[in-house]
Amino acid sequence: MPTSPLLNPNEERVEIFLTELMKINSCTGNEEDLSAALTVYFKATGWHVLQQPLKSDPKRHNLLVTKIPYIAPGPRYVLNTHMDTVPPYIPPAYDGTKVTGRGANDAKGWD
Repeated sequence: MPTSPLLNPNEERVEIFLTELMKINSCTGNEEDLSAALTVYFKATGWHVLQQPLKSDPKRHNLLVTKIPYIAPGPRYVLNTHMDTVPPYIPPAYDGTKVTGRGANDAKGWD
């Protein structure tokens, strides 16, 4: 599994974090590297990650990310999204005020 290209888990600048995610080409059918990077990131920040391979294409999978123990009392939140972007891949750019590129205003940008 590749190492995560994501920044230090303590990094607080969401724009930089988003830009690092967007550097990973995740056009439909090519989400494997993004999934691996997110798995490394979430595990490094204390989350439990379960990869659920798709029956139709075992190289593609869903990620189920939970805090352990996930049966603890308290509020629960479910975030449901997707990792793929539509082609063509457009690399990110950050000018200090806005992020542009494929995925900036989609699931990677949590719009």
